[in-house]
Amino acid sequence: MAKNVDTAMKATGVGAIMDFDFIPWGNAYYASVTGNKTYDRGPGMTDWLEKCGLGKSPGSVPSDCWTGPILCQHGPNECMGNLIEGCVKKLNPDVSTYWPFVACYEAPEQPSRTDPTYPTKQLHACAKPNNVQEAAVLKCVLDATTAAAVNNVNAKATAALVPAHEGTPWVLINGQPFQGQSLLKAVCAAYTGNKPAGCSGGGGGDH
Repeated sequence: MAKNVDTAMKATGVGAIMDFDFIPWGNAYYASVTGNKTYDRGPGMTDWLEKCGLGKSPGSVPSDCWTGPILCQHGPNECMGNLIEGCVKKLNPDVSTYWPFVACYEAPEQPSRTDPTYPTKQLHACAKPNNVQEAAVLKCVLDATTAAAVNNVNAKATAALVPAHEGTPWVLINGQPFQGQSLLKAVCAAYTGNKPAGCSGGGGGDH
């Protein structure tokens, strides 16, 4: 999906018509509220969403919705990748900076789920080319308080989604789930103003 998003973002003028946001959380969840010790999509993630999400405000749910161990569908490397991307976004809130980094980080078709050095290797590979300060990101990742706050922001944003998050990638266009093959086509179809050149294949992106 990152490649699909990148195609849309790079198509001439299309990025400018999008109020784009990216939440690096995926199908992760806090296990304290569910009680399970290993990842379970259901009832683990679904249980967390039922108790903590489905559009509920973060202050109206049990406090342990946002504390304790985080379980990620593909293991610790995915959790670390989410945190790295979350720190990059926190430190570089402008989409024009954080998205190119994310697109680079997510580019490998077969990311390692077993090599514990993989996340920081990807950070190193993608930081400098995309004007991201690697040292600042590592400081964010390694500071327990800051890291917890970054994870909280993304967990709460995911849990509060309406329609409710059902899987990953979970893409909403004007509040409606996108399930197609071309995000560029879908964004252009949803836009009611004058279509930019990128919507007609006139500058950067297939359609």
